[in-house]
Amino acid sequence: MSRMLLQRGHSVYIIDVNEEELAHTVNVHLKDYPKRFSAICDVTNVDQVRLVAEDAVRKLGIVDCLVNDAAIARPTMANPMTDYSTWDEYNKFIQVNLISAFTVSQAFASKMAKDGAIVHISSTRWQQSQADWYVHPFVVSPSNVK
Repeated sequence: MSRMLLQRGHSVYIIDVNEEELAHTVNVHLKDYPKRFSAICDVTNVDQVRLVAEDAVRKLGIVDCLVNDAAIARPTMANPMTDYSTWDEYNKFIQVNLISAFTVSQAFASKMAKDGAIVHISSTRWQQSQADWYVHPFVVSPSNVK
């Protein structure tokens, strides 16, 4: 999506929690586009998200569109209903896949053009049925971002 927007002349500000993946995206896939900006950011950290929003405005000016596709998925996670050791992982899924949609929207909303748009990309996995996935956080969290 970033490449498509850059090809059409837009500026893009990309954030990711994974520094190596972000560097690869920016320096390999988007290297031919000078209007790309990036920052390391954990979308579960409200202060980091707010700082990134401020930085985006400094570099881009007004924000016309926010596209949020932050998500994590690990289908190998143990059954959260029977394995208490999964609490931290389950909570991280909810924080990234659900709550960050609000966090990022809130941080950018006041910095956007009046006719700006916020787009949240989510999985449709919650619409599918599969044994052992009935309470998996990857199924639960996207069902709330529609």
